[in-house]
Amino acid sequence: MGIAKCRERAAQSVWYPQIGKDIKERVANCRQCLEERASHPKEPLLPTPLPNRPFEKVALDLFELKGQSFVVVTDYYSRYPEIGYLPNQKASTLVMKLKTIFARHGIPETVVSDNQTNLTSHEFQRFAQDWGFQHITSSPHFPSGNRAAECRVKLSKRLLRQEDYALALLTYRATPIPGLGTSPAELVMGRKMKTILPTLPTVLQPCAVNTHLLREKDRVYKQKQKSYHDRHFGAWALSELRPGDPVFIKLDGQQGWK
Repeated sequence: MGIAKCRERAAQSVWYPQIGKDIKERVANCRQCLEERASHPKEPLLPTPLPNRPFEKVALDLFELKGQSFVVVTDYYSRYPEIGYLPNQKASTLVMKLKTIFARHGIPETVVSDNQTNLTSHEFQRFAQDWGFQHITSSPHFPSGNRAAECRVKLSKRLLRQEDYALALLTYRATPIPGLGTSPAELVMGRKMKTILPTLPTVLQPCAVNTHLLREKDRVYKQKQKSYHDRHFGAWALSELRPGDPVFIKLDGQQGWK
């Protein structure tokens, strides 16, 4: 019945010093109580710090659309997406596509991905070692741990469904990021991209980005996102787990606890 109702029930029969503490510990260690209790709420959102430069840290994810396989690489600094077609799911094919992308933008310091087989293969790990970047994987069964890639997968699918995919991708790269007022192309190339919209030649001239102002705008924007997320999901900080603590676990879709 929970701590409060157990206290009310006990109050009808007995009282002694620290009875409330004993009831709290009893309920906290009751297996049946724990199994019937609702799952933990979401934890507060942890904003990702802005890297120091473009393509220093990238998010990587694989997806399928209409029976075809693709890889999307997203820069954490600029949100600049690169989408590549994969004729098959072999690790060697993925590595070759990533080499092409890295040859265009430079080798990142860190690559964040999920735990798909071709991303944890020996060939991919050798690629990371030979090209000198750190490969970090997100928590299993927790795709939002690699939220940057998950969001870009949804974006990539929307772009690929357009009649002119290349124009849609160009338009996205040239559109200012909400809250920052600067486009992914400007953050990567230091200039605006020419699109099908009429543009003065002077607007397309290279222009340095004010990094201090960018970081402040990024901080404010991500703090607003965190506030909306935490309020929407009713998130709050959970108690810290320590080595040796017994826990119950249940994956999404499962009925019983383990």
